[in-house]
Amino acid sequence: MTTWFTSDPHFGHGNIIKFCNRPYLSVGEMDEGLIANYNKLVKPKDPVYFLGDITWYGSARLKEIMDRLNGEKHLIIGNHDHLKNVKPFFKTVKDYDLIEVNGIRIVMMHYPILSWASMCHGTIHLHGHTHGTLDNSGTFRFDVGVDCWKMCPVSIEEIAALVPVRAQQDPNRLDKPLGRYHALVQESIKKQTKMRASTNIND
Repeated sequence: MTTWFTSDPHFGHGNIIKFCNRPYLSVGEMDEGLIANYNKLVKPKDPVYFLGDITWYGSARLKEIMDRLNGEKHLIIGNHDHLKNVKPFFKTVKDYDLIEVNGIRIVMMHYPILSWASMCHGTIHLHGHTHGTLDNSGTFRFDVGVDCWKMCPVSIEEIAALVPVRAQQDPNRLDKPLGRYHALVQESIKKQTKMRASTNIND
């Protein structure tokens, strides 16, 4: 079982294709492409955290989409999410959450934040909202939006593999908090390379 994170699919939002230069010609093509990419990676019992801005659709069309998406779904509310529409389709709905996965402590919020709990002790921060426009280099802050990950969710293993890279970008950061990540890096690279190669999500 793999834990996944994603954000800002913007199902039904035509202008997002132009704003973010997404590789689709229409809303329908975008919706179907996002669903297909998601289900190639996420298995039915995998936990998935959506970090906001799910859809422009009403609840009826959203239900059609959510019913097709695999996984146990959790929502961190975004600025475009109407709670009445989205709440029925998620196991949990929060503005902010702190979880631990595979020994990694994770702070989640739709918006990127400058300072978070235990950030100097290896806790990482996952966010959406910025569609890849924020420079997170040298930090343990990661944009999990689909525009940053080839229109796909991202796994905890992929994020863990990037933590030592981010640490090297900041010469002032201590290596001590990174111990929990080093054991994951080689395994995660092999696992995710094999998974993505088998699903043909390379572009």
